[in-house]
Amino acid sequence: MALYPAPPNDEANWYDPSEAEALTVSGSFASALGGPKLRTAMQVMTISAITHSMTGFGFDLDQLPAVSPDDLARTLKDRGEPWRNRIVHVMLIGALLLEDIPESLQANLEEFATALGVNDDMLGLTSRLADGSKSAALLDFQRSGYEGNWSAEAFAKSLGTTEALESAWDIVEDGPELAQRWAALEKCTSGWLVLSGGPKRPERFAPATHKKGGTSRLLGHLDFR
Repeated sequence: MALYPAPPNDEANWYDPSEAEALTVSGSFASALGGPKLRTAMQVMTISAITHSMTGFGFDLDQLPAVSPDDLARTLKDRGEPWRNRIVHVMLIGALLLEDIPESLQANLEEFATALGVNDDMLGLTSRLADGSKSAALLDFQRSGYEGNWSAEAFAKSLGTTEALESAWDIVEDGPELAQRWAALEKCTSGWLVLSGGPKRPERFAPATHKKGGTSRLLGHLDFR
């Protein structure tokens, strides 16, 4: 049970986090993932980038305070369910970057999720991996991720692809119309696309997406939105 239940979305705090809140959130990532330091360089790069994108602040992830689940819940007591879910999702991303997930790390994830009142199916995925059941984890991911509710017909309109994608990871080799939309971002006026911290630069979007030989059109579409 959550220490501080999430308020309704219309009563929750949706303002950008303060530096103090951002520091606590960053510390919770390191603590949840085995702290006081993250385990791999990939974790450091990934969590640093996500933290800066989410909060507008950047911290040295090797110099963060230890944050307990109760500390984080107290800091986020006025944040709604979507905000809390995203915090847990970042922790899950950090865990999935490891080749092997220790059972102690899985226990940390569950404690933080419980304190925030988050019940996410993807916690089952990391639990399977911590148990060494990689085949079962793959099934969990297929059920809980893109493939669980994939429908070529249902997604055709929203993705704007020129041909149906039979799976969530299919690639459309040549999509000139959507490629043109990406290119048009270079002509956006300042402030049209905004992330906390300032306007996004067009080059931050995947430049090769939707061009022949480029990355998955689905992945690029998610970034574009």
